[in-house]
Amino acid sequence: MNIITNQFTFKSTQVKNVILIDKSKYQDDRGTFIKSYNSDAFKQAGLNVEFQESYYSTSKKNVLRGMHYQKNPHAHAKLVQVVEGVS
Repeated sequence: MNIITNQFTFKSTQVKNVILIDKSKYQDDRGTFIKSYNSDAFKQAGLNVEFQESYYSTSKKNVLRGMHYQKNPHAHAKLVQVVEGVS
């Protein structure tokens, strides 16, 4: 999968059901604006999900955070944002 919209680029990864989503960045004299989610763009990429929660956290140096995997009936989609790092 490699789907490009005017706001996002969706790329498949080697990990099953994990999609890399690059966001468009808009800059002007006022600063920077980044849209992190748009339901229509996600549906266009075949990601017909409804996110129940959204979190933002920061970690100190040498801290590695993990995500909790949940099976049905408690499973839900996760949208994880990496704000700094190298891919």
